[in-house]
Amino acid sequence: KFQLSRGVAIPQSPANQAKTKKYVKMMFDKFEGKIPYEFINDTEMRNETGNIVSAYYSPKNKKVVINLAYARPETGFHEYMHPFIIEMRKFNPKLFNNILYEILESNDGKKLLKDIADIYTSNEYNSRLNSELSEMINNSDGIENISADELYKTLLSNDDKQFTISDELIAFAVSEKALDYVPKDNAFKRVVKKILDYVRHKLFGPTWVASIYAKTMD
Repeated sequence: KFQLSRGVAIPQSPANQAKTKKYVKMMFDKFEGKIPYEFINDTEMRNETGNIVSAYYSPKNKKVVINLAYARPETGFHEYMHPFIIEMRKFNPKLFNNILYEILESNDGKKLLKDIADIYTSNEYNSRLNSELSEMINNSDGIENISADELYKTLLSNDDKQFTISDELIAFAVSEKALDYVPKDNAFKRVVKKILDYVRHKLFGPTWVASIYAKTMD
């Protein structure tokens, strides 16, 4: 999964790059060293559609790659979510879909969906999703006025075969919360906690609530 630079790609300062390294190493430690990482610094790194890439998780190599040239400090939180999101989608689809729906019940989640749809328009599925969302927003005078039911059905019927938008919605939800970009939306915080509880369960087993190591992920 590629994380594209949201909006205009901004070269990161040495201070921000150091902060990014710190957070990635912290995530590596918190996840018990089970997901390796690699730092690169490539101002020319782009995906197949020409968009600048700040980071990605490789399911094949089971590794997180961080492009320090453009990765923001919260990028590590985002990328380390992907292996767990993929596993959840494959082996616990009910939880995966419930989390998607709960994200879309909050105003922050609705706005995040539109932001992601604006970025990930590299194929006909995602372009169609973006077009449908834009039409729905125009007819409803704002995405906050569209029900979670409508948004959820639109997402499921238009996402691509790799579940790009769905996966990114959950990953971005965690990374946005990680740096308190959404400090007031309690519904949004609750669904992020549910995602992290799933990660704790996968890392530390069914008795994770008694693990002091699991508690350090708060």
